[in-house]
Amino acid sequence: MKILSQKSNLKSVIDKRRELVFLYSVRESNPNGDPDDENRPRTDDEGYALVSDVRIKRTIRDYWLSNGEKVLVRREYDAEGGIYDMDQLINEALKDQNKIDRNIIMEKIPQICLDARIFGFVGTVKDANCSLTGPVQFGIGKSLNKPTVTTHAITSVISAAKKTGGAMGTFHILDYALFRVEGVVCPKLAEISKMTNEDLLKLYTGLWKGTQTINTRSKFNHVPKLLLSFRSKDAEFLIGELAYRLDIEENENKNEDPILIFDKLIEKVEKIGKKYIEAVEYLEYIGFKMKYKDNIYDSFEKLWKNTPLKDIPLEKIQL
Repeated sequence: MKILSQKSNLKSVIDKRRELVFLYSVRESNPNGDPDDENRPRTDDEGYALVSDVRIKRTIRDYWLSNGEKVLVRREYDAEGGIYDMDQLINEALKDQNKIDRNIIMEKIPQICLDARIFGFVGTVKDANCSLTGPVQFGIGKSLNKPTVTTHAITSVISAAKKTGGAMGTFHILDYALFRVEGVVCPKLAEISKMTNEDLLKLYTGLWKGTQTINTRSKFNHVPKLLLSFRSKDAEFLIGELAYRLDIEENENKNEDPILIFDKLIEKVEKIGKKYIEAVEYLEYIGFKMKYKDNIYDSFEKLWKNTPLKDIPLEKIQL
């Protein structure tokens, strides 16, 4: 089924709460380096890899920028090579306005900039303090497995400043990690920012395609695996912590993805949210293996049809 297939609904402000569960894998790369630790991949005290919500939003914004969307939070340079601050970014976005004050900023920036409408923004222009909380927020992403972090030497054929030889340094990567990321779309805040159903589709697209099109050395081999969006029947209901209910069964062949186990997630939705969930919007990577009640499936649709939640409609996201 197509999500939001009726074009007349695309321009309307979203009015249903959504809980997002996003899974993606990384292999031989550094998904989110820590500048306070020699840019090593971020990990917690137990050895699980971490990805900040800021990194997730940057992935989405970069994709939007590459596809011509107006984005407020970005790296912009002036004629001297300096990086714009938020004051300059806001003024650039509002350059066609005769007057710029707090009211104009709060009204026009969300209209002009997709990321402000979805994620919100904070800025000051001429002593006008502005803050808009966005309807979409992500938690910290965490790997379902404990990856191994390795360090490698690197040299360059291009000499460093005032040196005759190539520069030498190190870079750090993890071998493999399957990340789970949780997010929420809040209709109450969408009423303020005017985030529409069309914007929601752009969010899904930026999250999925943005992840698969990252092409720097440190972010190489990022593959989106599964996106689930549990759409409530109203604007306030929340099941909560769905991504935390996922487990994995690691594969003996380290070159293959682990199997994702859904038993705890299905149990929680059945117990708390079955009668409150209107539909589940989803997108999946073909061939990613999932497990429920000891049965293995190669598609989320097949798995869903064999759970107590099978009467809740599935809507496949069309990017």
